[in-house]
Amino acid sequence: MLSSVETTIFFACPFRAFKVSMDNSNFSSGLESADSFTVTDTTVTRIDGLKMSSVNDLVVSNNIYLKNLVLSNMTQLVGSITMSANSPSLSLDLSSLMKMKKGSFRNVAAVAFNNLDSISGDIFFISNSFTNLSLPKITNIEGTLTITENSQLSTLSMPELTHLGGALSVGGNGHLSIVDAFPKLQEVDGTLDLTGAFDEVMLPELADVS
Repeated sequence: MLSSVETTIFFACPFRAFKVSMDNSNFSSGLESADSFTVTDTTVTRIDGLKMSSVNDLVVSNNIYLKNLVLSNMTQLVGSITMSANSPSLSLDLSSLMKMKKGSFRNVAAVAFNNLDSISGDIFFISNSFTNLSLPKITNIEGTLTITENSQLSTLSMPELTHLGGALSVGGNGHLSIVDAFPKLQEVDGTLDLTGAFDEVMLPELADVS
């Protein structure tokens, strides 16, 4: 029974479905521990049985049929997460994630960050199709926050964010008419770049941009 691996990598594979939790002896209890996990350049439609609570690096890219990825046991990402060029309908569940170092999200249709409260590096949301982006518990981002070219984004919410250690860049989100996502943001240790045909921009607590 294999439930722990140092590195799990799948690439250029012809399969349409990969199930970690299978009926045979391999991965019968799911994958509970991995140092890094990569799925790239496959035709996989789903990935089931991922039970890791922590991983160093997570890469899921160029899997054009992958529409759903549930990582609801994941509480910590020690390194980086990269999501890009998967199905344009990809729904990503990171609802238990509390801490991460850095992340890049592209071509995602929906993402859940119910419990994320701290990011120790940069985070990018670029060219996604979600209509809503909410990080309800995030208080601190040590790096840059980039939210650009998300063509359907109309609602943005980070109500508890107080500090950004890098730049804040919001632009090219054609359906975002009001920037009121940061009611408690006090300090941005970088540039402030808000670009768009906004009806209103509200940063009521912002006191320091450097």
